[in-house]
Amino acid sequence: MADVHHIARPYAKAAFEYAKTHGTVDAWQACLDTMAAWLSDPDTHSLLNHPQIPATVLADALIEEYGKKLLPHEQNFLRLLGENNRLAVLPAIAQRFDEYVAEEADRLDVRLVSAFPLTKMLSSDIEKTLSTTLKSKNLVLETEVDDSLLGGALLHVGDKVIDGSLKGQLAEMAKNLVS
Repeated sequence: MADVHHIARPYAKAAFEYAKTHGTVDAWQACLDTMAAWLSDPDTHSLLNHPQIPATVLADALIEEYGKKLLPHEQNFLRLLGENNRLAVLPAIAQRFDEYVAEEADRLDVRLVSAFPLTKMLSSDIEKTLSTTLKSKNLVLETEVDDSLLGGALLHVGDKVIDGSLKGQLAEMAKNLVS
């Protein structure tokens, strides 16, 4: 199957342009995030590849479950995804839609995963440095801790990942030793 993000891009772009034109960006964003969360559930996700359950049936189930909260065009969008057997890419569509919203607001979302909790001062210093380096006045830094990194950090900027973790460096070293 082609790259999920490649498939998601035109759907997300079309939904974003429609929502922007009609002033319903917040509603669409909430809808896509809710549907993506529902489809990310392991039980629901297993239904996506079930040979006896057509994607159109799942789309109808989503619309039945959330129909009163959905705008008519959001319902049509879900039906379209079901008809094109693209419901599985809905989480990627929601992610890309969120990126379009951030771009429109000239906001840059950055996620820093570190091996240990950051102090407020260090987090603030990193945010200032990244804001200057990435030339973004509206940088939003989200931090999380993953002690499996052993040391260092991973930096997620859009679809780019900068791996400065000890775990990543050890993996790279092991790969170089084997080859």
